[in-house]
Amino acid sequence: MKMAFPEALRNICGRCKADKGRCKSCPVTRIAEEYGTEEYSFHQLELIRSMIIRREGNWFTGSIDGYPFQVKVSEEDSAWGIDNGRIIKLFITEKPEGDTKGDKEIVAYERGWSTYPENHPEYEELIDALHEYFQNHMDSGVT
Repeated sequence: MKMAFPEALRNICGRCKADKGRCKSCPVTRIAEEYGTEEYSFHQLELIRSMIIRREGNWFTGSIDGYPFQVKVSEEDSAWGIDNGRIIKLFITEKPEGDTKGDKEIVAYERGWSTYPENHPEYEELIDALHEYFQNHMDSGVT
């Protein structure tokens, strides 16, 4: 059953207690303000909820919507980060079709874009969701 939009905003995290998603740390509130559509915001919410994350220092590995990723995050915004933000390295891969071994790199950012998914909006959505989470929602206590 699809949740009402304001209810989905309130339920993104345990810290978001304000009515109708008014919590400024809520990723979906930020996404709704930036993109202005409920449909896109719901999709971003689902991507963020699909994330499985493991942390080792300032490196995070995991998956989002089934795509493996690695992210290196700085404590503060950086001139080397995506949009001058906290993500200084980002790699997203996908499993190739067939019996081929190894993953296919679909996104690579290492102080600049090495592989950007031109003409692949579904991969750009993954970048947006990871950026939103690690830039604006994750606790800032990276060590």
